[in-house]
Amino acid sequence: MKCLTQKGIIVGKEITGKEILNNFLLDKNYQLTEENLKVIGDLNLASQRVKFLPKGLEVFGNLMVQYTDIKELPENLIVHGVFDASCTNIKRFPKNFKFYHSIYLSNTPDLEELPENLTVNGNLFLSGSGIKKLPKGLSVKDLLGIQ
Repeated sequence: MKCLTQKGIIVGKEITGKEILNNFLLDKNYQLTEENLKVIGDLNLASQRVKFLPKGLEVFGNLMVQYTDIKELPENLIVHGVFDASCTNIKRFPKNFKFYHSIYLSNTPDLEELPENLTVNGNLFLSGSGIKKLPKGLSVKDLLGIQ
């Protein structure tokens, strides 16, 4: 791992799920144990056995959780880069979340709605999701991918 400080800040260009597992930041339920964790860089948990993310997680790069067992996103989740939760069973968005760039939610059949007044400052891909109707006040700066 690049660096883990005592205050729950991880610094590195990209932190992978393997590095997280090797440094015992996951408990026996495959939940990241550090609340209000800050990741300076990307957090790539794709294809890992992660089931939960901690409350208050803030990622200053991209957050990739595709092909994980995550079903709910934590409250106060902040992602400054791309958020990719494709091919997951995520059911809903958390309270008080902030995503500052593209959102990829393709092949998320359990996700049936997006929050009202969602602003996406990049792309939003929803093909294969359970979303039947776009929310009131949706704003997408770049591409909107739906099928």
